[in-house]
Amino acid sequence: MGGDMNIELTDLLDKLVSIEKVYPLAASTEITIPKAPDFFIEPSLKKIEGNEKSPFLIITAPGATGKSALSTFWANKQNVYLWNLSGIDIGKNYFSGTLIDSFGESNIPSVITDIQNGKIGFIIDAFDEAEVACGWGRIHNFISEIYKFTKNVKTPTIALIARRETADFIALTLNEVLNAPDYGYYQINFFSKEKSKEFLSRYIENKNPKSLQHHERMLQIFEKIATNVDNILSQKKDTADFPFYGYAPVIQAIAMLFMENENFQKLEADYKNTDFSRKIIIKIINDILIREQKKFLDSFKTNADVKTFSSSSLIIDKFYSVEEQLDYLVYISAGTELDIQSKITSYNLPNTIVSAYITSVKTTIRNHPFLKDGKNFVSAVFQDFCCATLLSTKHTDAVFSFAQTKFFNITPLFWDFYLTKRKANDIEAQHIGIMYESVRSMAKEEIFAVIYNDNERLVLSYEINQATLPQNISINTGTNLAFINHLRNMSIHTDLDIEFYSKGDEFSIYNAEVYTKGKIIIHPKKLEIICHNLEKPIYLSSETTFKFSKDLAITSSGNKNFNMFYPNGRMYPFANYFKEKEESDLKNIDNAMLALRKILRWFRKDKRDSIARFADLINTVVKTSQINQDMLKYLLKTKVIYFDSPFYKMTHREAAKKGINFDALKNAEPNKDLKQFLEDFVK
Repeated sequence: MGGDMNIELTDLLDKLVSIEKVYPLAASTEITIPKAPDFFIEPSLKKIEGNEKSPFLIITAPGATGKSALSTFWANKQNVYLWNLSGIDIGKNYFSGTLIDSFGESNIPSVITDIQNGKIGFIIDAFDEAEVACGWGRIHNFISEIYKFTKNVKTPTIALIARRETADFIALTLNEVLNAPDYGYYQINFFSKEKSKEFLSRYIENKNPKSLQHHERMLQIFEKIATNVDNILSQKKDTADFPFYGYAPVIQAIAMLFMENENFQKLEADYKNTDFSRKIIIKIINDILIREQKKFLDSFKTNADVKTFSSSSLIIDKFYSVEEQLDYLVYISAGTELDIQSKITSYNLPNTIVSAYITSVKTTIRNHPFLKDGKNFVSAVFQDFCCATLLSTKHTDAVFSFAQTKFFNITPLFWDFYLTKRKANDIEAQHIGIMYESVRSMAKEEIFAVIYNDNERLVLSYEINQATLPQNISINTGTNLAFINHLRNMSIHTDLDIEFYSKGDEFSIYNAEVYTKGKIIIHPKKLEIICHNLEKPIYLSSETTFKFSKDLAITSSGNKNFNMFYPNGRMYPFANYFKEKEESDLKNIDNAMLALRKILRWFRKDKRDSIARFADLINTVVKTSQINQDMLKYLLKTKVIYFDSPFYKMTHREAAKKGINFDALKNAEPNKDLKQFLEDFVK
């Protein structure tokens, strides 16, 4: 293993073996050798860790930063097979089944032999979409099968590409579950300012070469945007490592604005009078939506039936509004039938106009510039703007419907779009799961959050990186807390009901604890518990009840360290996991060990110089019981940890003397020194 280091993209691309023998592929297959993309701008790359004598390379990046473009470019340049997992059912075929479908039964013995001998390279992309569609269990089986075929290969032949958290789970599967050899682990970064300019130029050249006559002026305006966004982000420290201008969909949105404007003198004047805050992106997108409305109305008003009702012109000018477009776009992307008529029912217009309007919208909306192929968002920036704007104005149904489909892949933009529309710096409780996913998507490290009652308000406190203090935001408590698809790296202490939803029919939980006085409502039919380490147990507790489908099935991986509690909860399917209230203040060895795990489970090293965690977050976690608070005080008293503002940091020498380490916390029974430490605490 090695530390973080920047490398050239070529150094990575050349590591993957090329195909020695090209086999014919079936006409319809997920596996291809793609054509070169229209253009490709090399991103910067960081090596996180790894050993290139393993068959596996893991490539990660925040959402929508060019993973698919890299996959296509890499596969074409290196002459390897590209395997796209999006939109397919991995559980149907897994690895070997898809090989048979793609290469044919007659070739499969030779193909498998070449795979086992390291003579065929694969780039496997879209793990995030596959996880949403199929669940982690099937992804786990898919990776396990690949490993069976490649475990004796001593050079990289398989590149696995995913967002950071999915990539971390892939690494966990290889390392801890399969006991596979080390792997290469790399991270794609956002574009630098210069790379962003290059991307802008190449994108415009590819889409509309005539626009390049304004090339220098375009770059000047883009430079103003980039500079001012830099200034904004230097103040907004929780997103300081997320440059808007370095995010490919944002550059595309700016390019579209440039290509659609002939009057660059006016465009420059508009931007000169703008404060260049985060609202610049919203302005760009709103401009596009307003132009779309104008284009629609200009055409719609030429309809013969509409022309005869000039008295309705003021009403008709409201048609196809920005909000209406957003609603239609989200419903289309969710695969839901459009209810166009309800949008204009209150106007009491003649049936002829209503009919003409419905026909026009159906014809126009699927050619919207925010959509590709008439059904999916062309980029995440448009998806997040539409969904965040609707959600922030409490138009929840369309967004929740879309968020539960495999097409919804949230990005950091969602967070800013949502809060820009809010009058107060708060989040609806029902929106918390979606909003937290946006925060997590911008992180380059594992992040951690606590939801807790602070006097009369509910607060979300989260840490996004090791360099900044935890961020706190209020939660409006008029609705239930809601999470979609999974709950990860979170400690929840609330009086509210909590609901679990799913994009498929499976909800997964990893490194989480939930304590509520309200109900826990599980909508999916499958609950997947991911728990490989004893020091990170999963606990769900309701003082009221659990509500779930009679068909609910619970699956678990790892050591199954999952416990739950609700009154009269000793029944199927939770009978094997029922445990009386975990928050016991009785001082005994078992509860002391539990309290120790409860505190130290959240400590981590990341890029810090020592194992540490923000003190404010730990202080919040221990509020749930007296024994937790006592254990924290004892850890400080015995100098196992110490306060170094704003962190609690671990003292390695003192911890070692007392038998405290993360391996010890994974074990069911404490070692001799740790047992003595716990006994001294109990006394």
